[in-house]
Amino acid sequence: ECFMSFDVKYFKNKNVEKFFSDLKARVKIETGITYSFGVSYTKVTAKLASKHNKPDGLCLILDRDTLDIIYNSKDISEIWGIGPRTTAALRSMCVNTVADLMSISDTNINRVFGKTIMDIYNELRWENRLNIASDSKQLKSMQATRSFENISADRAYVYGELTRNIEQVSSRLKGSDLYTDELMIFIDQYNGRGERFITHYMSVKLGAHTRSVIDMLRGAASAFDDIYTSGLRYKRTGVTALNLRSIEHTQGNMFADNSTLSNDCDISSLCDIIKSKYGKDALHVTASLGSRGLRADNLKIRNSRDSFIYGLPLPYMGVVK
Repeated sequence: ECFMSFDVKYFKNKNVEKFFSDLKARVKIETGITYSFGVSYTKVTAKLASKHNKPDGLCLILDRDTLDIIYNSKDISEIWGIGPRTTAALRSMCVNTVADLMSISDTNINRVFGKTIMDIYNELRWENRLNIASDSKQLKSMQATRSFENISADRAYVYGELTRNIEQVSSRLKGSDLYTDELMIFIDQYNGRGERFITHYMSVKLGAHTRSVIDMLRGAASAFDDIYTSGLRYKRTGVTALNLRSIEHTQGNMFADNSTLSNDCDISSLCDIIKSKYGKDALHVTASLGSRGLRADNLKIRNSRDSFIYGLPLPYMGVVK
């Protein structure tokens, strides 16, 4: 994840969409990795735009009409900086979409939630409150979320999706050279009324700062059992890594083996070596394989149903006689 700040004057008499489309293509050519680009006037709205057409999209929120469309279609859980606890509190106030949030007065937002959420609220009004950090070590949290293609009550599938998110956060922590000592895991229960969810969440204390997927899964496993209820249907799961620190700012646990912080000769570092040599998909946590297989099967079904031209899906409409 990367944020970039541009001077609006730079784009005077320029085609903004073409500029970012060309930039996106260049990043893909030089890195071999697909990125979702979001462009807007503030950090929060740019992040919201980047989520709109994942995993390889480009979305520009630069006019009020587009802003209204996005705000009416996006769930509050998709707002960058709003975690599971705040999401649950907002849902209790019948606030489910970004548009619902924007209908609340700034006085009430500040009174109920304080400065942090007020800053996000102002960013959604295109008022800059959050600076663009040039150093990834300034990050305080890191999140990975994923919506299911189909609502599911299958425990193994839901836990597999959570496992994939934990794998993703672990990979991002390593890429940013950061460690965490606390996770916030959540699952969104589908309540049968449109796209509205009930969020169940739990904090997981890891004991010491780590970025090992093994340590994270060990802590998350029991917490998942506390928030998952058999028979209920779920639509989304996610994890947020909190209290991020660089290695020089971590404080070890005197009762734990802190040598794992160096990532030398442990299982996690061995996995990293294998992935660097054979690709990121060379190894996965066993618990995630079921959900990965189901997503792969669904993709095959879509590909057999749709034809693709220049990467754009064209639904099969039948044979013209």
